[in-house]
Amino acid sequence: MIPIKSDRMFLLKYIYYFAMVTVTLLTLSVGCATLPDKLVDVVYVQENGGSQWPDKKLEKQFRTYWSKRFAGPVEDGYNMENPYFRELVPLGKYRNYVHNALKSKLTKVEIQRVEQVSDYMVKIDCTVLIQSGDDKPTEVMMADRWVYVEEKWCHVIRDPVFSL
Repeated sequence: MIPIKSDRMFLLKYIYYFAMVTVTLLTLSVGCATLPDKLVDVVYVQENGGSQWPDKKLEKQFRTYWSKRFAGPVEDGYNMENPYFRELVPLGKYRNYVHNALKSKLTKVEIQRVEQVSDYMVKIDCTVLIQSGDDKPTEVMMADRWVYVEEKWCHVIRDPVFSL
């Protein structure tokens, strides 16, 4: 009888270690899936561009958002949008709104100006270079807005529901 207990303990330990390794690998793969491989390149038109950010956390959020927005998964970009937008627009509608971004590649962001509109809102005037398939890259000028809500910077997307 002693060998049977030993075999049972061995089997239980094997199952336990197998489960732990599986959980660890899944956790690592999910964690890696939510981070873009590389943050988008940001170039400053003004020489003192790096010092114009009112908050270094905003600069990091800006780069992370635009990297995730074009690298997917869609949920990552959606979770960085401001809370009121997420209350009004479900993930499925957001997915339809940004689906072209997932077919393209954001190759460069050139920042002309970072303007602190208020203590809780920042406007970033920039030009982005977008590559769609084999087409020539397209240059798009935009005013990107960010708000400080719930102790973090959130992106303010041009509202696809209430565009004015």
